[in-house]
Amino acid sequence: MPGLIARITSLGKFSISLLMLLALASCETATAINVKGFPPEISFSGSGAMAQLVVTGPFSADEMKAGHLNSTDLRLLWQINPGGVYDNTNMSRLPPIIYGIVPQGCRQVYPPSGSPKPLVEGSYYGISVPTRGAPDISVIFKIENGRAVKVPTSGS
Repeated sequence: MPGLIARITSLGKFSISLLMLLALASCETATAINVKGFPPEISFSGSGAMAQLVVTGPFSADEMKAGHLNSTDLRLLWQINPGGVYDNTNMSRLPPIIYGIVPQGCRQVYPPSGSPKPLVEGSYYGISVPTRGAPDISVIFKIENGRAVKVPTSGS
């Protein structure tokens, strides 16, 4: 009987360890976006896969204070969708994306042709990244002294 109890205890410890390992492996890591330089270099971390990348703007400081970014006036500047090798790639494995340069393996949706409008000093812009397998993320940045600066918000 003591041998049976030891085996049941050992099996229980193994089962609990296995469940914990599965739980940790299935945890998603929140997506984060970093923006720097000019033209802005957009880099990512997190466990989801990018469904698209959308850049909106420009917005003035007054529009930012009024919460204009939450309105239906998106002012779409640039949209790209992943494809091929990036279609299900973990966000943390994506190479940085430079504003206006479509990475190989992605497709520009907007504008339908040509380059997006240039970014303006002193203006605010939004980046939204709907994802698969993790919560979507949005950030705000400003062009300040000739470079992109991420604007702190309550969610970033």
